[in-house]
Amino acid sequence: NYKKLKKLDDENKSMFLDNYWSEIDPDKDTIKNELLDELNDRVIESKELFKGIDGGLLSDRAKVYIMYGPPDDQYKTSSYSNDNVEILIWKYKTGYEFKFILDTFGRYKLLPN
Repeated sequence: NYKKLKKLDDENKSMFLDNYWSEIDPDKDTIKNELLDELNDRVIESKELFKGIDGGLLSDRAKVYIMYGPPDDQYKTSSYSNDNVEILIWKYKTGYEFKFILDTFGRYKLLPN
């Protein structure tokens, strides 16, 4: 779908996105789209939570937050591969777990699984 969207002009992109969000609306009996509202709320929250040195909406934590929401549990550890490095771990009830390493610039970068 992304390749198709990328090739469209602005007007057709808008129609494509409107149709997409309409199709995945979880409750078509209401005027608003609860899923789209949730996405918009997460974007706004991420912008505030991860502003500054962490990179805002472009940060790894913001991307995960927007996709999966706030973690159900999070904690930090200060030991990784025998280095004194801070690791932030986000856990979700779904079983997903994300690990972020604090780099020398003060930003949390997502570690590959």
